Amino acid sequence: MKAISITEQEYIEYSDSYTGFCTDCQSFTTSCVEPDAEGYTCEECERTTVCGTEQALITGLVDIS
Repeated sequence: MKAISITEQEYIEYSDSYTGFCTDCQSFTTSCVEPDAEGYTCEECERTTVCGTEQALITGLVDIS
């Protein structure tokens, strides 16, 4: 899977608001997700594939451009 590119400002906003990232549909969620979370439910696809924004960055699912 290719990493999703976000800006540094987007990363800060996502991190500050506890936004999650769905590894399946690759959307950002608005539900409160812990930074190192894994296995939360996605609001879009309803699968348990959401991880915290920091976790997504660490694992290479998103990168800062």
